[in-house]
Amino acid sequence: MTGSAFKLLTSLLFTAALVACGGGGGGGSGGGGGGSSSSTVSNVAPVANAGADKTVNAGATIELVADGTDSDGSITGYQWTQLSGPNVSLTAIDLDAAHFSFVAPSTGAEDSTTLEFRLQVTDNDGATATDTVVFTINRVNTAPEVNAGADQTVIGLSDVNLMGTATDDSGEVESYLWTQTAGEAVSLTNPDSATASFIAPSTNEELTLEFALTVTDGDGATTTDVVAIVVTPENAPIVSFIFPPATGVYKKTSISAFGTSETKNGATVATVEVSAGGASVMADVEEDGSWRADNIPVPAGASEFTVTATITDSEDLSQSASATLMTDGDSAGSGGLWTEPKAVSVVPGSDYVYVLTGGYDASASSIVPVNISTGHRGEPITDFTNVAQGSQTAVFQDMLFDAENEQLLLASNPAEGTPQIVAVDIATGVRTTISSEEHGAGEFFANPINLEWGKDRQLLVTDNGADTIFLVDPVTGDRTIVADATTLDIAIESPLFASWVESTDQIVVTPNVFFNHYFLGIEDWQTAPLTYVISTNDENVGPDVGRTVQGAALDAVNNRLLVLDGNDQLIAVDLETGNRTLLAESVTSFSSPFDLQKNLEYDPVSKLLYVTDSDFSKGLYVVDPQSGSVVLLSN
Repeated sequence: MTGSAFKLLTSLLFTAALVACGGGGGGGSGGGGGGSSSSTVSNVAPVANAGADKTVNAGATIELVADGTDSDGSITGYQWTQLSGPNVSLTAIDLDAAHFSFVAPSTGAEDSTTLEFRLQVTDNDGATATDTVVFTINRVNTAPEVNAGADQTVIGLSDVNLMGTATDDSGEVESYLWTQTAGEAVSLTNPDSATASFIAPSTNEELTLEFALTVTDGDGATTTDVVAIVVTPENAPIVSFIFPPATGVYKKTSISAFGTSETKNGATVATVEVSAGGASVMADVEEDGSWRADNIPVPAGASEFTVTATITDSEDLSQSASATLMTDGDSAGSGGLWTEPKAVSVVPGSDYVYVLTGGYDASASSIVPVNISTGHRGEPITDFTNVAQGSQTAVFQDMLFDAENEQLLLASNPAEGTPQIVAVDIATGVRTTISSEEHGAGEFFANPINLEWGKDRQLLVTDNGADTIFLVDPVTGDRTIVADATTLDIAIESPLFASWVESTDQIVVTPNVFFNHYFLGIEDWQTAPLTYVISTNDENVGPDVGRTVQGAALDAVNNRLLVLDGNDQLIAVDLETGNRTLLAESVTSFSSPFDLQKNLEYDPVSKLLYVTDSDFSKGLYVVDPQSGSVVLLSN
């Protein structure tokens, strides 16, 4: 036997009942004397037969037939073990007889390869015997596999790359050749490589070009795949989506969409028509090219649907953009998994947001960039288990993007250690404590749970445990109390969120109240702070804020507070009148009686609201506050 056993593919053991027959002769019921005798019989080992060695071609079906005999008993078990050669998967033909088959594997570029199997048989006394069988596999060439890449839509006169791939299980790819098979002729650059390119032709109408990639292996076998390139007029208008994202999960019967558009060569927008596969809706288009369409019907019963926006300009040139959403399922996005998304930070004007995930130890914490179009989850920007990168504190509760210093600020209240504010450098992942008992002067934190920017780029920190709103210098770490339980007229008690409103130079506070919800304002906060009620369920117009507030975010442009309550309702609170407006119901499809299960962040550039849910879906949602349309973007 050659080689060594490296993988147990399958094992089949069974036992046979042994029945002892007969007894002493002559015994009657009276039992008389008679002596007794005994003898010891040695067990004879069984004989195993794995079958004859064979030579076959790659791709052929090979059978493993187990055979064993036992001259003084019976065979009770068989076991096949692969000793050498490429690993193969066995298919059972007859489990009781240990009869299996497998497909002879490819030999690659080698002329042949061998596989050796060992059969072990066991008799009823536990004795074993083995035999081996060797299969020689001769090479059979197979044609290579080729992929000419995904179909593309490009603009006239743009550079286009054709990106192909190929593999050959039975050898090596020797050559590539791109040829054009349809459409207006173009000149290919590097047509004899996996990646070729060309300049799209100028056009006043949509064109379709087709290209074939033919791959040849070392034996002369070829395979071809075709890719289509749609060329749109270079002077055609451009339309794009802000909402909905390119992918995600959406479960309601109608949806809203909005985005931007651009015309060329002095043309103007004639129409933007939007459809989700049913009736079309004509969008309202503003002078700056922004457009919006509401109440777009979603086809009933479809597992997915595509929202398509088609723009037509005054020269009758058109262009389209689309987004495809799932209607069933509870997962979205791609990339690595996370534990509980605790907070989200918007990077205005960019194509991603940062999501803070958390747990009770450093290994469960991470900061993940998420693409706001596809929901793809990128690599974490820091490793909280790596001492070399800084503090290992965990149990983070909120996060804030610091554009000036390219860092993220985290509010932490670890189970062991002191509450603190931590800065994480986005480029290096290095973590630095900027305010805690050991960093900065002033009263200590008890439970910092919310971070916002205050006046003059000071940090506004909501401390739920200390019933205090702090102003923190992000450079020195010094802490100044803005308002607390001693502030007149209304004491700060169990605050959840606080935001500075630049237009009125006031601070808005959301207390943790279970029944008659109210929202406070703090005026003259720099000299003689005075609190007042902005809105309460009992006195102002609009839907009641139900149960404990889950999250809140300031929409400064519209002078309102966006609130997600314990009934999973998104409610807008007008900061001037105190009146409330219901924007959306069943935002995360799950309500919670517990506070701080959701986190909200409003993007003033895109006018979208991002929501994390750490309680049920473990997801990141994107919300159009104007219509209440909600898409699960990533989880």
